[in-house]
Amino acid sequence: LTSKGMSLLYIDDLISLNVQERNAQLDVLDASITKIQSYQRSDGSFSYWPGSNSHPWSDVYVGLFLHLASEKGFTISKEVLNKWSENMIKIANSWRLEGQMSSSYVQRREEQLQAFRLYTLARLGKAQKGAMNRFRQRTDLKELTKLLLGGAYHYAGLSDIAETLVSSAIQSGIIDQNYYFWGSRIRSSALAITIGSEVTPQFISDRYFRDWVENVNQRRWLSTQDKGFCFLASHTYYKDDAPIATEIEFEIISDKYK
Repeated sequence: LTSKGMSLLYIDDLISLNVQERNAQLDVLDASITKIQSYQRSDGSFSYWPGSNSHPWSDVYVGLFLHLASEKGFTISKEVLNKWSENMIKIANSWRLEGQMSSSYVQRREEQLQAFRLYTLARLGKAQKGAMNRFRQRTDLKELTKLLLGGAYHYAGLSDIAETLVSSAIQSGIIDQNYYFWGSRIRSSALAITIGSEVTPQFISDRYFRDWVENVNQRRWLSTQDKGFCFLASHTYYKDDAPIATEIEFEIISDKYK
């Protein structure tokens, strides 16, 4: 549901839509936003399915989407977003790993999640600098974790630290095979383009972007998160200079339109 919304959020920046397609886009986005907000639990998190527990990665992903949707002018309940961010801030500042991790895989997974959490809070204008600084002291952070943490520092206004972390991550090559959080090379590269275009645009060349697009186009299947982050990456890379496509195969599905 969130990935469908993320994909449609920027589609009109990249594809020329006629009136019916534009109405369908807005129809699906409004319905998705309303439904997502109804999934909020009493602690501020969002359940994965109605009435279920929340999933730690998707919970952060939902908050990011709702914030981006508000930036695009969609109506998001301030109460919903504030309740979610208060819970995220509490988790971010109490985050600890020592004595809890049974394997290096779980440790890397939880580090990546914390970095995503810090990045998203910073994008909301609620950077947790104390938690970010403590987290940065950890040794041997993996590339995707460094990238997300660098993005957090960027939105916190600490550009020197941001550039160091992001440039190191991109130049080392970002590989994420954490399937518990739906990780993939496509999504990792999309995040590199999204954050790198803002922080270290010198490392996101036209060729880097074209090679990634070619890789995406060669895939027979993409996860919903792959698609959502691909649209976000393309929007961030092009900003206001997107070459609007007039011919492309796609469909928008809703109760009214297909």
